[in-house]
Amino acid sequence: MTLPQKIKSLERNDCGMVDFWNGRDRLDATNFVVQPDIIPQQSLGLTHSSEGPAGIDRRGSKLTQRNITPVDIEIAELLYPVLVEAARGAEKLTCLQLIDRAKQRHPDNAAIQKQVPVGLGRRLATVRAFTAPLGYPDLTCLVVQPRTNRPADVFPNPEAEQAKVAAFDWENVEPAFFVQLGEWRKATERRAKCDRGTAVQIVWDYYSANRARMPSAIQQFREILIEEVMGGEDVEQAFAAIVLELTPEMA
Repeated sequence: MTLPQKIKSLERNDCGMVDFWNGRDRLDATNFVVQPDIIPQQSLGLTHSSEGPAGIDRRGSKLTQRNITPVDIEIAELLYPVLVEAARGAEKLTCLQLIDRAKQRHPDNAAIQKQVPVGLGRRLATVRAFTAPLGYPDLTCLVVQPRTNRPADVFPNPEAEQAKVAAFDWENVEPAFFVQLGEWRKATERRAKCDRGTAVQIVWDYYSANRARMPSAIQQFREILIEEVMGGEDVEQAFAAIVLELTPEMA
């Protein structure tokens, strides 16, 4: 099953075009035209915000930072035990395998049940925001692409990093991870949030201003974008995080 089949199916408007604003938040999409070009990964750079906690993304040879949202924290909390279990068994997981295991453990959690491979990178970046500052091995290197069996992110030596992860005493630091999540939750509560209607307008305005540079696949992640903005994420960073993950194979 392909990724588009795994997310909410999209309606089409009277012109037969995919309607980005379907359902109860429908807006006039008659003139909604998207250029099919894929944005180069560097064209929407992620920036560090001083407001609230920041996740850490690997892009090329550098780490970039962005706001951590309540959804990031919620899903990272569910993914971390799965990754630690994989580390103990020196096991690698694809994005779908990681998500599916978390879903099986938490069938009643709406956030993880809606999670898809594109968008997972920002959840993994939240895990990395705990390990990287402390100098721990990068637990997220266990998440690999199915065709290459290598991480989608750039690691100088993924096999060496994976060996460090397998040898590390994760049980000893696990309590500190959940303490950190609690601190991040408090920080995100102080960040300005907005209601759904406001978030829809913010996402639409940003999309309208930048749609000539947007990949057509961005249409499929409307709900994710709205939820991130509702949680206090900067709209530019929300779009950038999705765009950055559309280029490499994540499923």
